[in-house]
Amino acid sequence: MKVVRGRRRVGVVIAGVLTTALAVGTAVMSAEPAGAAAGHSATLAKAGRTPFPGKGPRAILNLSAATMAKASTVHVKSRFTANGMSGSSEWTAGVTAGTGVSHGISGGTYRVIRVGSEAWLLGDATFWSGKNAPQGYVNRWVKLVSADYKQPFAAFTYVSEWSKMVAAQRPIKRVAVRTVHGVPTLGLRDRYGVTLYVATRGKPYPVELTYAMSNGQSSTDDFDRWNLRYRILAPSADQVAGSI
Repeated sequence: MKVVRGRRRVGVVIAGVLTTALAVGTAVMSAEPAGAAAGHSATLAKAGRTPFPGKGPRAILNLSAATMAKASTVHVKSRFTANGMSGSSEWTAGVTAGTGVSHGISGGTYRVIRVGSEAWLLGDATFWSGKNAPQGYVNRWVKLVSADYKQPFAAFTYVSEWSKMVAAQRPIKRVAVRTVHGVPTLGLRDRYGVTLYVATRGKPYPVELTYAMSNGQSSTDDFDRWNLRYRILAPSADQVAGSI
């Protein structure tokens, strides 16, 4: 939560259907959704029984964060409102590579590709405004080399960054079981109103992390499309305007 997040559309094959995606490259994806029947059978929520019997909110949180940390990929869709502003972002976070797009969170729109430890960013004119970057960087891929740019803008292409965010929550109570995006979940809420919804069927992946405050500030992160197999390619040399 409280995250400062850091164009080419190409075909991606998902279960044999050609769609469009943010990633540069192609992918054959075989998803393991939250709530899938495989694995962690001990956490299955049976009719008339309390999910995660014998576990308190922190123990359930730790189990969910640890499960997420073992994932190879996850898709995350985020949105927020604060001080009259709003923004959204969408990420395919992985261990070896990742990609994403952000609208309005850091001003303007930017896209990120990471392959291994190398990362590239493509930002529009609004994104680059006030950043003292060459004019030729607008709407061109730029390699991220300095920590000031690479860490904040490429961080959320890593599964580990999201699992650390989940692990950092401090729930103090369970809230009502509810279905989130078709997945049965149990909510874990902290003293500030931040709620993590954890799948109660199949592997206990996080499904949604959300908060809403009385001043109108709110944020939601939705997690799905676990453990996809995919390939993301770096921009070709002729598409890269420089580095920053």
